[in-house]
Amino acid sequence: GSKERERKAGIDAQIRAVEEQLVRIVPRTPIRPTIGLWTGYRRVVDTAAKLDLARSHFDTDLLVLTRVDGPRLPVVSSLVLTCALRGAVMKHSGIQPVPAWVSGHEPDGSKCENDAGHLACIPLPFVGHDHADGHLLGVGLVFPRSVDRRQRGRVLGPLLVEEQTGEPCDVKLHLGRLGVSTLRKRAWSEMRDALQPEVWTAHPNGATTWASVTPVVLDRFPKGARRKDRAVWTAEVADIISEACVRIGLPTPANIDIDTTCWHHGGPRALAKRRMLRDRNGWDDGRAALGDGFPFYPAKGAGASRPQVHVWLEFAEPVLGPMLLGAGRYQGYGLCKPWNGWKEAGR
Repeated sequence: GSKERERKAGIDAQIRAVEEQLVRIVPRTPIRPTIGLWTGYRRVVDTAAKLDLARSHFDTDLLVLTRVDGPRLPVVSSLVLTCALRGAVMKHSGIQPVPAWVSGHEPDGSKCENDAGHLACIPLPFVGHDHADGHLLGVGLVFPRSVDRRQRGRVLGPLLVEEQTGEPCDVKLHLGRLGVSTLRKRAWSEMRDALQPEVWTAHPNGATTWASVTPVVLDRFPKGARRKDRAVWTAEVADIISEACVRIGLPTPANIDIDTTCWHHGGPRALAKRRMLRDRNGWDDGRAALGDGFPFYPAKGAGASRPQVHVWLEFAEPVLGPMLLGAGRYQGYGLCKPWNGWKEAGR
């Protein structure tokens, strides 16, 4: 009938109007997704900045590499692994000569004096849980906040990503007598706590209480004698630790405690205890390690190794990590982790 014809005519008019609009639209080249080193989701709002939290010179956006093959190493072997990883980054850097923010040295070989620091390699051990044993699950690359993501990708792309496919590739680190350790960029499906960046950075809300996982190597020798006057020595070491916090952009801690024992369950001592050896004729001059402990951090230009201690830090307000303190901070010593108080200590 007439109503049906009117209804059909109205629909045809709507279709013609839409077709006229489509003709006036200029088509764009389709945007295809890309696969590369720097992918994933980011928060639209930086909650940390919104809360105005204190933070170090190091970026909370860690690049985590997971151990996929090779020897199961304890955290006391972390220096071997971090040195090998740093060497691999330098060798395969996509920018030559290697930038100062990677090497820590200017093109003329002089030490980089940039307050923002340079690339650091950190161990990621299993600590802080009831059954933690301190073995390494992976390593992390920590960047200065002043370096943008594009520069990071240009440097690390040749080492971590297959050029043809854009997929993560295996990184093989030769560790001498320890064997070969194979690492790979962390998958987004990875669930283990130690391989989550926020576990080490306390992002986005920060944390007031932190404790070292690897020992802090003091930036200078204390003038006091530890055995003669323990109180004076401890106070001086606390001042050195406070200076180390300020050096990386953090506020001065409200409270500091120092010990040779790690606060985090599964973390070894700052140094292995030693005991004298005994032969048939009595005690001799030999000494043997008694239990697990970190080796001395290599000293440069000093006749003796600098003291290294475990620390417990409490700040007046929440702060963000990663927190790397002391002379060994770029090679994995002085790594701190938020401390869960007496819940973690009750073991």
